Amino acid sequence: MNGNFPHMRMKQVYTFPVGVLGEVMEKSIGVVILDDEAHIIRLLRALIPWDTYGLNFLGSAQNGIDGRRLVLETKPDIVFTDIKMPGMDGLEMIASLSAILKNTSFIIVSGYAQFDYAKQAITYGVEDYLLKPISQEELGAVVKKLVEKIHARQQMVAAVSAGDASKKDKCIFDGIEHQVRFPISEDEHIYLVALKSDSSEPILPADLSHAVTEKLRLVLNHYPEVQGITHVSDLDLFSVELMKEDSVTIERILASITADVQRIREVFPSLEFTLFYRESEGNFHDDYEVITVCLPLRRSYPDQNVIKARPMTSGNPLRLLASWDMECGKAIDSLDSAAFAPSLQAIVGMARGLDPVDAETLLLHAGKRIAVKVEERMGNGLDWYASTFEPGVRLSHDNETLYSRFCGLVIDFIDSLAALRREDVIRPVREAVAYMQEHYMDSDMSLDTVASVVGLSAPYFSGLFKKERGGQGFQDALVQIRIYRAKDLLRSTHSSIANVANAVGYTDVKYFAKLFRKTTGIKPNEFRSLYG
Repeated sequence: MNGNFPHMRMKQVYTFPVGVLGEVMEKSIGVVILDDEAHIIRLLRALIPWDTYGLNFLGSAQNGIDGRRLVLETKPDIVFTDIKMPGMDGLEMIASLSAILKNTSFIIVSGYAQFDYAKQAITYGVEDYLLKPISQEELGAVVKKLVEKIHARQQMVAAVSAGDASKKDKCIFDGIEHQVRFPISEDEHIYLVALKSDSSEPILPADLSHAVTEKLRLVLNHYPEVQGITHVSDLDLFSVELMKEDSVTIERILASITADVQRIREVFPSLEFTLFYRESEGNFHDDYEVITVCLPLRRSYPDQNVIKARPMTSGNPLRLLASWDMECGKAIDSLDSAAFAPSLQAIVGMARGLDPVDAETLLLHAGKRIAVKVEERMGNGLDWYASTFEPGVRLSHDNETLYSRFCGLVIDFIDSLAALRREDVIRPVREAVAYMQEHYMDSDMSLDTVASVVGLSAPYFSGLFKKERGGQGFQDALVQIRIYRAKDLLRSTHSSIANVANAVGYTDVKYFAKLFRKTTGIKPNEFRSLYG
């Protein structure tokens, strides 16, 4: 894609395994070229790798009206078109054809590097926007991408016709992930259906999610109308195909499927299930986007197991987070969850006044901003968001669970960070005490020595040690350790008092005797006599 159009997003395409491309190249791919300049048509015909990809030239035209007529007659797979042409410009022509020829891909080739054109091209579903002068390398890449997409669609048709279950599953995945359009005939209805699992627990283990998918597959095997099943993100997706003359309706089938799916709860009672569906025009990617936006609607109808997805517009709930970043910063700096609780309740109060979609959006973004603040200060914030917070929020089946889980997950996270910070603070003191207990016999042990061992400055270590030891200073703690060991030696050996003093780090026996008496209330020899 030319760098002059940053808003033109390149679409993902399916890459075939070795050998697959050759299997589907028997059917040629039709190409039409439209441009008001004859030399551009000749240039494109010279640059396009026709033989490499089995392309078939169906014709050309130099004005929009003739071009539209040619495209309708030949129904090509690929159309290269200019924007500015006599009679009808390229964008106008694409707008009139894209709804009719859903399997035709349009490529704009233009000398106009204007954002307005690119923006309109996106709206009409244009595959790519090439600027003149045409680069053979860029043109080749675009053609390769389109050919692979068309072959993926052909494979999809073949898979559905053949009835291979695994290939049907892949059709849905390709449609969603790689935007491969599903072919729909005029006498059928196709629906994309999503099963949303919720849990009374904030985490759904991977093995449980896999088990649900497998159970669902067993259920759907009894429905000939179901075309496949695949798992994308936190949804199990499948398609339903109904012929227009059938008496059965999508609502009846989904009601039956829902009743069967609910039996899974006999094995997994902590789960709740909701089915979302949307009639498709063959673009499973767009259907999936609509369904995922509608998922929060289930919280408004907790007793409704089947919901029809519809396009929805957002009320921009993020404007309510204007002061949230400052509150998050204060909370992460203090790690006082009790002080942060009113701010959490305030956000929940805002969410209660929103529709379900905006409410979930608000709370997810509120949690994301907490995660970002933590990531900036101490790391692991985004890991928490992805692995714990977001799944927990999305697994909330009703509004009250959503609100309480939002607050609970944030408070638990802040409390865990406070515990880690506390651990980080007391760890040097623990290390210092362990070192003192191991090296108490070193007569030259000092505050400076131990502070250096734990990597802190002597003044800071002294204050930290006293705080964490309940007011006991470093020297008092060292004396306590040494006298404790001296008492053990006096009880268990016949060594002289001088030798005992030396063994616990004191070279001056009189000073040792003075400290011993101050600590225990009696002299060393009196203590020994009590245990002699």
